[in-house]
Amino acid sequence: MSFNVKPIKLNKWHIIIVLLLIVLPQVVLPALLIWWFYKKAPIAKKYKIVTTLVVGGLFTLITASTVIAYTMDAEPDLNIIEPNNNISIEAEGILIKGEYTPEDRKVWINNEEIETDNGHFEYYYKLSSGLNEIEIEAGDWKRATKNLTVTRIQKESIKTTTTEMPQILFLVTEVVDGDTVKVSSDEGVSTVRLIGIDTPETKDPRTTVQCFGNEATAYLKSLIEGKSIYLHTDDSQDDTDQYGRLLRYIVLEDGTEINKKMVSEGYAYEYTYQVAYQYQNEFKAAQEQAREQEKGLWAENTCSGQRELPTPVPSLIPTTSAPLPLIGNQSKPTTKPATPTKAPTNNSGFTCNCAKTCTQITSCSEAYFQLNECGCKVRDSDDDGIPCETLCQ
Repeated sequence: MSFNVKPIKLNKWHIIIVLLLIVLPQVVLPALLIWWFYKKAPIAKKYKIVTTLVVGGLFTLITASTVIAYTMDAEPDLNIIEPNNNISIEAEGILIKGEYTPEDRKVWINNEEIETDNGHFEYYYKLSSGLNEIEIEAGDWKRATKNLTVTRIQKESIKTTTTEMPQILFLVTEVVDGDTVKVSSDEGVSTVRLIGIDTPETKDPRTTVQCFGNEATAYLKSLIEGKSIYLHTDDSQDDTDQYGRLLRYIVLEDGTEINKKMVSEGYAYEYTYQVAYQYQNEFKAAQEQAREQEKGLWAENTCSGQRELPTPVPSLIPTTSAPLPLIGNQSKPTTKPATPTKAPTNNSGFTCNCAKTCTQITSCSEAYFQLNECGCKVRDSDDDGIPCETLCQ
């Protein structure tokens, strides 16, 4: 069954009726009320004059107050810290950060007032597909305006956006902590540091185990330990870090992006080292969403997003044990050297040998033994209390 609908043709009378419907409430009715008041109302003339003066005076006062308030209002200044304008991202939302002066002004994003903090604001803006026009205003009577254009593009996994790389599978042999793993391939075993994330410490000898560190390690183990993975580089980052660890994104065979998942589930902080990485905006948005939903380390009953970083305090401990063997012309120490907090102790019967290099030392415990018990200062060339940093970081 079909219906033939004829289009309505508008003539001048239709237009006049529409205009009257719009104009009548705004202009005609007030005009008729004024006409009735002055021509027909049974009110003495002097009362009409007084009423006119009062109404006119109030109108003048309101108008003058508005003009004075606008004139005296300070010109606001608005600065958007992030994100940059005219960007294209795959994330569901972006974190908008900015600052403004004067600090007592308000901020609106697309006409919606948001919470501010003494001249600063952060706001998670949920993106729609395609082009997003975002207007940010700050001020009161006078407003400063900034416009952002953000395009949300179709989601593509890290795996498919790095097709130029050979798709080699690696086996995860060990999860060191929440952001470091060891993998093996035909070329041997390599240590991998995940790009864009940082988890609470569990292995750093300079500090205690931090809040949610063990949970982050356990979660990463549940995701990848013993599994085959893809490793992908980022052109904006170095191939390795200062400790020789490969800097990589980890992607499972089913396309799960592990780096981002650690952040989005609240097991890791977003982390940028010197240069922004390719997926920085996505990771920051994932972190903000995890914070808002109080996931993982952001929950009040876990860490509330905080982690303690105790500063190691060296201490001198008098030597009470028998003298240790002397090497060469080394003088007998009267006190033990300062030792960082949580330094490993010797439990394996290591032998003092200051001629050993870090590559010949087998473990971090032995490195601390050579430094603290044997006085082999050459093991700590930068004097920070940590020997053989390739072993003890």
